[in-house]
Amino acid sequence: LNELLLYHGCRSGSIDGIIQHGFDASKAGERNGRFFGKGTYFTDVAAKADTYADTCDGRKCLIVAHVCLGKVAHATKAMPSLEAPPLEGD
Repeated sequence: LNELLLYHGCRSGSIDGIIQHGFDASKAGERNGRFFGKGTYFTDVAAKADTYADTCDGRKCLIVAHVCLGKVAHATKAMPSLEAPPLEGD
């Protein structure tokens, strides 16, 4: 399996819902767009996730998630209209 511990930055008001119910793909792109298509975004760089987290009582919170990755698609350009993983060769 291709499993990693990755960071996810979000609004403080979203954290409890994510912890209780998991990530909701239907909300993908509501706040920060869909640069690489519809999906939930994670990063291996805490400083990158930090840019998406808001401040609450002078603190920022990041979620560290155990993420199972499928086949990796390397993006070479923005694909905001993508609704599903690209086909091989796209």
